[in-house]
Amino acid sequence: MSGGTRPGSYRSVIRHLSTDAGQPLTAVLERSVYVPALNDAAFNGGDDFLGSARERLFGFINGQTGTGNPQAQGFQHLAKDGMAGQDASLANTAFINALRYGGDLLNVFGDFPTLSDPRHADAYSPLWDAQLGLWTPKAAATGLNKRQIDENQVFNLPLPGRTC
Repeated sequence: MSGGTRPGSYRSVIRHLSTDAGQPLTAVLERSVYVPALNDAAFNGGDDFLGSARERLFGFINGQTGTGNPQAQGFQHLAKDGMAGQDASLANTAFINALRYGGDLLNVFGDFPTLSDPRHADAYSPLWDAQLGLWTPKAAATGLNKRQIDENQVFNLPLPGRTC
């Protein structure tokens, strides 16, 4: 049972612990227990506003990388900079420090229980629905694939066909 990725929510840093996941890849990335039945919870692609039991989690596949890069985020960042193959134990202080200082996915949530606005704190669900983004080659080549830290920023990103 581990995890430790440091997602954001409305420009706040959130620390969490993942204990289980409904998808095999998610279980590996979050270093959590694979529980296939979680994948059947209502409903994929949902959020509390849509009557779902799940909380949206926005992740990025090909964000920027680099251990000292403040714009680094996403799966490529985790694989290249986050020591993804390391043992996730407290004895591995290099790994724990990598997670602490940005060597993780840095996903974005809309709601989380520690937010001061009750609408967002009370709407949180611990069952997450990963909604992934892939930057276009042009956006990545020109450095537009910057770290996203707010659900509203993610909602305002251009849709496919309308990107820079």
